[in-house]
Amino acid sequence: MAGFKFISYPYNCEYNSSLNVLNEYTIEERDVSVDDMLEAFMYFMKSVGYHFATDESFAVVSSNDDDGEVDVDDEAAKLFDDKDLIIEELLLEIAALKNTSPSNLWN
Repeated sequence: MAGFKFISYPYNCEYNSSLNVLNEYTIEERDVSVDDMLEAFMYFMKSVGYHFATDESFAVVSSNDDDGEVDVDDEAAKLFDDKDLIIEELLLEIAALKNTSPSNLWN
């Protein structure tokens, strides 16, 4: 049994810039370090079409590090939150098309 799975469901992209395919990235291990999980998620993001510079990576950032300056990591976190909302909206749309609830999409 797999430890973790990242799944990208097919959708009709209005710009025709995405393939209409199901993409699954499976991590077979259950005991995965945070760094390994972040690295695996970056591979998954690349596999579904996101691009990152060679010097970019995902990181866990403390929310207590507030010095009043706008940080690149803060901006990246906001963009990531926006992507989460988009993914959530897509799941709701897919569920509506299949006439089911989003939680039933995982079955």
